[in-house]
Amino acid sequence: MGIYKDRGVYIVAYGKQAHDCAYHLIRTIHKYSPSYPVCLVCEGFKENYKEPIEKVKDSTVPTPAARFTPLPKAFHDMLRPTDILRPDAMRDRRARRQKTRIWDLAPKDWQYVLYLDADILVSCNLDLFFQPLAEGWDMVLTMSPPQGPLVRHAQRAKYKPENHVTNKLLHGNHWLQPAGGVWSFARTDRVKAFLQLFYKEWHTWQHTDQQSMLRALNQSPVKAWTLGTEWNTFAHHPQEIGRSAGIRHFATAARAWTVKHDGRSLWRKWSKKL
Repeated sequence: MGIYKDRGVYIVAYGKQAHDCAYHLIRTIHKYSPSYPVCLVCEGFKENYKEPIEKVKDSTVPTPAARFTPLPKAFHDMLRPTDILRPDAMRDRRARRQKTRIWDLAPKDWQYVLYLDADILVSCNLDLFFQPLAEGWDMVLTMSPPQGPLVRHAQRAKYKPENHVTNKLLHGNHWLQPAGGVWSFARTDRVKAFLQLFYKEWHTWQHTDQQSMLRALNQSPVKAWTLGTEWNTFAHHPQEIGRSAGIRHFATAARAWTVKHDGRSLWRKWSKKL
């Protein structure tokens, strides 16, 4: 089977931990769904693979960027000729800019694009994220886990002003929310309008991208095909991991800092299995 030229998987990875996660994500995509090329957006590198590209000063993004980490040479040995590296200097700590600007950074000749968080491992064929798009749908979305399916579960106390704006726009915070780590889209006018607003909403607050995605979808609706949590299974919920269709999400495993639900130990376990 050949490799598609009009579609592929878009991944963002900045920092050593994210590089490790992205390495195994791309490896599992090559193993279980080899027809899809990958576009990796990362810090960038010079020809000796040791020096990062120049740091970009962006006065519109006040959050300081993390230390630059060049992509390991081993990464280049694993990538296929059809895979794409897209260097883009890090401007914010969580690299949300590169995620929300996916319309511009993903290869222009890709008509259909699947976004996957770096802290995911794949053990299935990814066709289901592209078939509905080819049949006329704008996006394929997955849902947040049953333990946190509502808008209010994405809201943090330290983001009160943004929470207030979101709740006012949505007339409450008890709506079901799509997951921000696994979704695909077709290059249509509706999706372009949504993604432009997605970036604008994120740039206004520059916190997590989940609420920004919800506000953008509310203001610029798309025709979406929705999949269940088995297509975006969060590994730290034991009752969920056993019913996964093959996309296991190890939330926070790619972060350079430790958080309450650190998925690194589970990620290490599964990365050796798959």
